[in-house]
Amino acid sequence: MENIKALVYVLCPDMTKSVIVIDDDEDTVRLFSEFLEENNIQVIGNGFDGITAVKLFKETKPDVVLIDLNMPNGSGFYAIKKFMKLIPKHELLQ
Repeated sequence: MENIKALVYVLCPDMTKSVIVIDDDEDTVRLFSEFLEENNIQVIGNGFDGITAVKLFKETKPDVVLIDLNMPNGSGFYAIKKFMKLIPKHELLQ
């Protein structure tokens, strides 16, 4: 989990950090969200599929997206392609 915290700070060193967490496993979403919030990183949305991820991305414009790649109802790959079309300059860390 410390790696996640470090990653968020590396990606957004001078900004208020806002994150959406997307995974089809509800426990994973809950654990990641709790960990981030305990470390003063604002979780502004949670979702459980790629379709929801795209909707949340459009609505919230997060600094960072933590997303599972293998999910039903729109994979993480699907969502990332949509993100890249919405913000072409957005950096993608793989």
